[in-house]
Amino acid sequence: ELFDLLTRELVLRQVILPGPTVLARIVLRVREGVATRFYRQISQRLTEEQRTRLNDLVTVPEKQRRSPLDILRTAPTRQKSSGLIQALRRLDDVRAVGVSGVKLGDIPQDRLRVLSRHALVAWAPSLAKLSTHRRAATLLAVIQHLEKSATDDALDIFDTIMAELSLSGEKLRRKSRLRTLKDLDQAALVLRDAVQVLLDSEVPAPTVRDIIFARLGEVSLKTAVASVTELASTTEDTEPQAWMEIAATTSRFLPTLLETLVFEGTTTAAPTLAALKFLRGEEGKRKSWKSAPVSFIPQSWQEIVRPAGVIDQRGYQVCAAYMLHTLLRKREIFVPVSFRYGDPRAQLLQGTEWERLRPELVRSLGWSLDPKVELDALSAQLNEAYQRTAKGL
Repeated sequence: ELFDLLTRELVLRQVILPGPTVLARIVLRVREGVATRFYRQISQRLTEEQRTRLNDLVTVPEKQRRSPLDILRTAPTRQKSSGLIQALRRLDDVRAVGVSGVKLGDIPQDRLRVLSRHALVAWAPSLAKLSTHRRAATLLAVIQHLEKSATDDALDIFDTIMAELSLSGEKLRRKSRLRTLKDLDQAALVLRDAVQVLLDSEVPAPTVRDIIFARLGEVSLKTAVASVTELASTTEDTEPQAWMEIAATTSRFLPTLLETLVFEGTTTAAPTLAALKFLRGEEGKRKSWKSAPVSFIPQSWQEIVRPAGVIDQRGYQVCAAYMLHTLLRKREIFVPVSFRYGDPRAQLLQGTEWERLRPELVRSLGWSLDPKVELDALSAQLNEAYQRTAKGL
């Protein structure tokens, strides 16, 4: 494109020389100068220690066949708790390079993506042969890219694990339920015989109790009542019970997940974020369970997490993992440094930029600049639809 612009300018000015070859060399020299200045602009933001760490990434250690960069570029493949822990450790290794805090917000993102794509597929020796500034810029771009992609890989595995655990937990709950049906049936039959005596009109009311005890025995009745109390389900929502069947699996990766990733969210997710912060602990010290946040617990989980008003620690952890997974899918909870699980509001216009463009955007949609006008119109439309539906029922 630059060659065409230069050629067109020479034609307009009726300049015959120089020829295409010379023009091509001029264009190439200009492009190289711009690229060099671009690489230097990025490289100058690094400290000497950061440059050394980046250079070490493309140096193959003795008696090894892979460079540290090759290891960091390899994503985990196991969709299990061990694979999730491996993915989180990989993320820690990426962060350990120490360039996450280098600000590149003013650099064109397309050019950074080009650098990171090249570094993701190129051989480490080839990257090591690049010029000093270009190598530093390329490795910086790919490490910051890997931090986001490694976060996505870890959360993808977390999503897969939670989906599989939900199914396996329900299977275990049903098996456990089937194993207890025999005891529940026996207890129900004893109570049935007692109720039959109670409903028999020929049995005198003052002697009902004595007759039931004589026929069935007081001990067998108490045992039957205890069995029914223990085995009979009192809730229609069986999902919390299913999750409790796989609580041990959840506890394997949840602490590492909370230690590695820092979650943020919307106002709706604030109670769950408070619970995650409590489980993560501050400065290595765990707070008393009496002060644990409980507002995030759904109603269907209350009997499991807080039986008799006392927090069950295992149930609390499983419920927190369940709510984290649910809100991650809804994008109410997000991780700032991520491609797919980042803040969905980050690309929205905000602050002075939004105020500057707001009138033009609102007019293009045919809306009023006064929010009250639009809200009143929407209310009237909603009321009309409600009245129309009510008449049709």
